[in-house]
Amino acid sequence: MPEPAQPAAPIRFDVEGIRLSNAAVSWRDEAAGTEYKVSNIEIKTGRVAEKVPVKFELGAAFSASEPKLDVTLQSAGTLTADVQNQTYVLAVLSAAVKAIGPRLDAKVDLKLSDLQASPAMLRIGDVLLSVDAKQADNAVKGRLSTPVTANLDTQVVELPKLAGEFDITVPALPMKTLKLPLAGTVSADLKKQMVNVDLTTRLDESNIKAKVALSQFDALFTRFDVAIDKLNLDRYLPPAEKKAAGAEPATAPQAEQPIDFSPIKSLNLAGSLRIGDFVASNIKVQNLRVDVKAAGGKLDINPLLADLYQGSVKGSATVNANNSQVAVKQNLAGVQIGPLLRDAADQDLLEGRGDVILDLTTAGNSVPAFKKALNGTAALNLKDGALKGINLAQSLRNAKAMFTGGTRDSEQAAAAGEKTDFSDLSASFVIRDGVAHNDDLLVKSPFLRLTGAGDINIAQDSLNYLAKAAVVATSSGQGGKELGDLKGLSVPVRVSGPFAALKYKLEYGSAFSDSTKQQFEEKKEQLKDRLEDQLKARLQGAKKPAGEAAAPASGEETAPPQKPEDKLKEKLKKLF
Repeated sequence: MPEPAQPAAPIRFDVEGIRLSNAAVSWRDEAAGTEYKVSNIEIKTGRVAEKVPVKFELGAAFSASEPKLDVTLQSAGTLTADVQNQTYVLAVLSAAVKAIGPRLDAKVDLKLSDLQASPAMLRIGDVLLSVDAKQADNAVKGRLSTPVTANLDTQVVELPKLAGEFDITVPALPMKTLKLPLAGTVSADLKKQMVNVDLTTRLDESNIKAKVALSQFDALFTRFDVAIDKLNLDRYLPPAEKKAAGAEPATAPQAEQPIDFSPIKSLNLAGSLRIGDFVASNIKVQNLRVDVKAAGGKLDINPLLADLYQGSVKGSATVNANNSQVAVKQNLAGVQIGPLLRDAADQDLLEGRGDVILDLTTAGNSVPAFKKALNGTAALNLKDGALKGINLAQSLRNAKAMFTGGTRDSEQAAAAGEKTDFSDLSASFVIRDGVAHNDDLLVKSPFLRLTGAGDINIAQDSLNYLAKAAVVATSSGQGGKELGDLKGLSVPVRVSGPFAALKYKLEYGSAFSDSTKQQFEEKKEQLKDRLEDQLKARLQGAKKPAGEAAAPASGEETAPPQKPEDKLKEKLKKLF
């Protein structure tokens, strides 16, 4: 019977030292025509023995021909190995990597302290990463540190105390340099394919808290929850160039840059973004909340909630990158429309507080294409506001002097400081191919009613609209006694031109023609009714109506009876 095998004696080694100098290896990718080379390989150690701290130094240089890149590595440390118990202790490890390439100059330093490893566990007391890199005119400099623990059996890795700070220099930014402090935790469960990140940071004036969860590594899915106290995106964009009035462009206008939707196609995520105070394209909102889902090339934002301009907005938006389509549904309630228009479009056309409802769709790959393809509906309902650029009360007072037969029209450009106050304004729009049509405008004020119909060409930023202003009452304010003489008069007001240079044309000739016809019809009906009453009275043998002249005495000449048309002419003369 054979004796049982004895366990093999552990391998013991004790080497005075290891030295490798000036080694090199190179290879060439013939298909790409690129050559790679590792040179100046240096390895140097002290005594190598079990349970004995071993000091070592490593060095190498790496180069690539296309793109041109040179990288050097220097590393040193002290390692103690217990091979029999499979435990390893790295008291310290330092490594420096320097990379130089086209417009690139970067240096990365890594330092590990108190590393302990076994088959089941890895612990690093501190990992310190320092970066100092420049690419063209941009630069980043800073450091990041954290302890690390890893359970090799369960494949759970944790970075329990992440801390760092970076200085980011971008000359294109107005503030040139940003400081980015970081603090938080990172944990990863590799078996379950899950990574959780919990970070706080401050970017410029913004305090940011972010939670991010990554899963399904083969088809990465991201879930996030980001909260920001305030964010002004306009701070990070170059200032818009303002052209002097009347100045000609120095060069031909550049083609509109296309919008690239392709990044949306690779998104697979869901999450929420909340911002306390937010500014973008000069639009100011508060308490912004955006819930986002993206998959299959489609990005859904629902809900989109915010407080803005003393009101609120609630709605949704969808971007389909597969066919470059965008859909927006928004309900603005109690919003001050004047400040919103001035901030969003740099237009001072309207004042008032109320509701705006939008249901829009469009498609394209540029802003002009979006405008031309815009379709949908919109509705506006405002209270206690003003139409800017024209004072209809003053214009109608001027009409009195022209009332006696003038057929002139009056055209004027929009004037700063001029306005027409109203108590109510409502209008709805049907939008087709970038043109919004309205035919139910109703504006009410104490002295007039304004109705109208027309088109807003969104693609060309222009307006062609015909409104009718009718005097319905007078007041001691905007109107006065002069308008009392014009009660019932309806004056067409045509508004046309680009938004930046609107013109208002009061068509007095048309107004007088319509007014004369109306008054003629009214007087004709009154006279007809009176004649019918007189005829009935005579047929019934009734007495003549009071106020009629007595029959002429015998022998006196009688004037021929006055025709109804002559009586009507006399009545009309009294109107002027």
